[in-house]
Amino acid sequence: MHLLKSLPSYVSYLMLPVMVSAGFLFAMQGTALAARQQVHHQTSDSRDAVLKKGDCLDALLSRNGVGANQQKAATRALEKDNLHPRALRAGSRILLTFARGMDGGKKLLTLRVSLNGHRTVLLASRADGSFSVVKGVQTAKAQIPQMAFRTVTGHIGRNFQSSLNAMGVPVKVVAEAHRALVYAPDLPAHPPAGSWIHIVYETTSRSSYWSRTSAMLRSITLGFKGRRRSIYRYPVNKGMTAFVEPDGLGVLLAHLADPAPQAHITSPWGWRIHPILDRPEFHKGIDMAAPMGTPIRAPANGKVVFAGWHGNYGLLLKIEHIRHLVTAYGHLEKIARGLHDGSQVRKGQVIGYIGSTGLSTGPHLYYEVWVDGRRVNPAQKAIAVPVHLNGIKFRNFLRA
Repeated sequence: MHLLKSLPSYVSYLMLPVMVSAGFLFAMQGTALAARQQVHHQTSDSRDAVLKKGDCLDALLSRNGVGANQQKAATRALEKDNLHPRALRAGSRILLTFARGMDGGKKLLTLRVSLNGHRTVLLASRADGSFSVVKGVQTAKAQIPQMAFRTVTGHIGRNFQSSLNAMGVPVKVVAEAHRALVYAPDLPAHPPAGSWIHIVYETTSRSSYWSRTSAMLRSITLGFKGRRRSIYRYPVNKGMTAFVEPDGLGVLLAHLADPAPQAHITSPWGWRIHPILDRPEFHKGIDMAAPMGTPIRAPANGKVVFAGWHGNYGLLLKIEHIRHLVTAYGHLEKIARGLHDGSQVRKGQVIGYIGSTGLSTGPHLYYEVWVDGRRVNPAQKAIAVPVHLNGIKFRNFLRA
């Protein structure tokens, strides 16, 4: 197994394999030496549907080939705009626009709801799988963007990020490309001047709201010292993206939401004097103080793997988000009603309430993040979880 190069201080990296499902990874093309761009358009199609009497939005979306995840995401976006799908009346017109990618797969790009001619709501898909409401839509003739895959080929100058900016690569894609190299075991985080680079990214065919919010790195190939290596984007879950090399090794980046936004950190990760035992210890989590009963929310989708009393933790809840990534919540006043071992939770769902059970000096949340059975600093901007594709998953990856 490859040895990791030095990583930034805010990342904890453990070289242990994590199995994730194989997905579509885009192949690299092109050998031009001068910086250039190519555009490969996705085909798209639209369907105009009318909500019938006794019908519901989910059923309409399902009949038209929209998957369950996109149905839920669209419903949440409508509810945030104070439009509950159940309030839609018979006769409401719904225009669905789909994009077909290079792999032939289909995904819902936009959903426009016309409410009996009085109001039009337009939802646009985002790179993270969610939908957002596009403001200022007044008529039924809303502009629908066409998605495209762009390739950029060229040589790196003295500064990696400045070179990509000069090639016209979107700022968001530049940042993702930099992260992909930082976490790659065998590639330099800062490619030397003269290195050859080829990038594929997804965006819209024109400058628009969607191009600013949906630009997304798909793959990057770097040529240096007489060899070329590729890294591919590997979407695993909402808020979790892996960057994987052809040998199946890579890292998944988990961006976990704050479980208690109203709380403030009273004891961070690191060495401290225990407030009760009065002795030095390494604090392998963070304490977040807030009034008794303050709600705690799931930082990502996952499954409850423990819910009950556990020694000094008091009332404890543990959630597994993906294999080998677990978060833990200690000193709870109570666990949210209905949650038990095996319960599925969604990002943002209330999972418990701040308390002072167990070995505690007052109301607070003791928050831990575990990667492959070891605790890491929960305050990191991104939790790095190593991945290793092998067996059937690895063969699928090679064929992608």
